[in-house]
Amino acid sequence: MEFFPHFAQLALRLENAAAALGRLLPNEGRPDLPCRRLYAGVVRSMALYFRDSDMGALNVRNKSLLRINQWIIAARTIRGHCTVLWMAATLLASNLLWELQVEVLA
Repeated sequence: MEFFPHFAQLALRLENAAAALGRLLPNEGRPDLPCRRLYAGVVRSMALYFRDSDMGALNVRNKSLLRINQWIIAARTIRGHCTVLWMAATLLASNLLWELQVEVLA
């Protein structure tokens, strides 16, 4: 069974949440890093809320949907722009990869 429609819907919800949080978090000035990490944790908890049956559904296509949203939040956390690479943004934001966190939770 393929869970791509479920992950596509999840990706859309995460994009909407990241956009809403992005309007709250300007690139300049306040809020500082702890507040940004709190917002990143909110979106991460939304992304990692899986049922046990969903854990095995993380194939390459579904992982890419999660990585896009993780990149958006990580770039926002470090106050980066769209030119920051995904791996660099997640490392600078001190975010573990979401697919690794899913494997740990499994």
